[in-house]
Amino acid sequence: MDKLSSVLKANFGVGLSEEFVKKAWYNREMDFLEYVSIDDFTFSERVDTFLTVIWDDEKSKIVGFKLKGIAYVFNELLKPKAGLNDGHFDMLIQALEKCFTAIGDQVIDEANSERRKRAYESTRRLIVQDHVVLPEDLLAA
Repeated sequence: MDKLSSVLKANFGVGLSEEFVKKAWYNREMDFLEYVSIDDFTFSERVDTFLTVIWDDEKSKIVGFKLKGIAYVFNELLKPKAGLNDGHFDMLIQALEKCFTAIGDQVIDEANSERRKRAYESTRRLIVQDHVVLPEDLLAA
């Protein structure tokens, strides 16, 4: 890790962060708000045009999320209906960053709980649908 940091510093004038901090942040160029709870390899899975979930490296647990189209929602929905102007956008982003930094882990825990619930429900339906029975050798144990 020290070697990578040295190469980055020498060639690009940047270094690696010393300490990971869980924090929601807004990417203005790509128009998304992101929260990631771990400092490790992750995989992203697009759910729909608004939500992307971020998985741990084994894809066993949701560890973050991206909310996309924040500027679109502001410009097309909030601004005209609430009488807002462009100056309000930065305040909205600051509020969203603070909110999701504070509740990010809770949102992730709820998503994992719902995912687990759906997995068990799907498994139960498959067992009924396919008439799954226990193998004879398991019954004998």
